[in-house]
Amino acid sequence: FWCGQELERKTLLVELQKIMSRLTINAICALTRVGQ
Repeated sequence: FWCGQELERKTLLVELQKIMSRLTINAICALTRVGQ
């Protein structure tokens, strides 16, 4: 049961990292578009 919770937390962390990297890429693209 503890292992399941740990796995869930790790999955959530991975999803969060994916979202963050996607947002970062979007922000960089937006900035370069504005800069051009």
